[in-house]
Amino acid sequence: MAPKQAALAAARCGRPDPGSLPSSFPSPGRAVCLGALQERVKMAWPCTVHGLLRPLNLQPPERYPQGSDTTLESPSMVTIQLDIAQTVGLAAVLLVLGEFVKKHVSILERYFIPGPIIGGVLFSVLTLVGYQTGSFEFIFNDNIRAFLLLVFFTTIGFSASFELLKKGGVGVALFLGAAVVLVLIQNTVGVAIASSMGVHPLIGLAAGSISLTGGHGTSAAFGPLLEQAGAVG
Repeated sequence: MAPKQAALAAARCGRPDPGSLPSSFPSPGRAVCLGALQERVKMAWPCTVHGLLRPLNLQPPERYPQGSDTTLESPSMVTIQLDIAQTVGLAAVLLVLGEFVKKHVSILERYFIPGPIIGGVLFSVLTLVGYQTGSFEFIFNDNIRAFLLLVFFTTIGFSASFELLKKGGVGVALFLGAAVVLVLIQNTVGVAIASSMGVHPLIGLAAGSISLTGGHGTSAAFGPLLEQAGAVG
């Protein structure tokens, strides 16, 4: 950072300009002051962000010392808390929105990207912007999530039958064999990479077949179980 830019950044944050210190200022004290100023100038970017967000009346979240367990929340952040009915209603709206976007964006429909994923990603970007700018955040009631996952995994096989397996013939057997081999490869590679990086092996398992073969629903279902088994990170 150039000296002039550093001085401007320091002035915006109410910090003294090192050039404004008198020449008669004792050199040891002056060095300490300059050192402290340099450290603060490194953190001057929040002032710039604050200046950009000020016209929007948005405040960046407060910053706490590194390693602090304190939840980072801005005093001006608006918390939007949804009950079960509102959470399900919002999910339905995002489902419809995702299907709408999928129909109007050909590449998403060509590669069979699910509508719920599209709507969920769009909402995730919205919540990320709200949290990072310190303007708003959502708190959902997820008490019904475990029940819905249970219903999903219980009923997903109801459409299967031996009649369909007979119609599939050799193709179904080949697909089953390929799926089993792929699951083993995903788990082996995931656990090996996690272990080589010093990460809990269950994290590698979560990055393996649980998410790649099972999908986001399987990941959501296995996530709490993996955390209880020690896979935190």
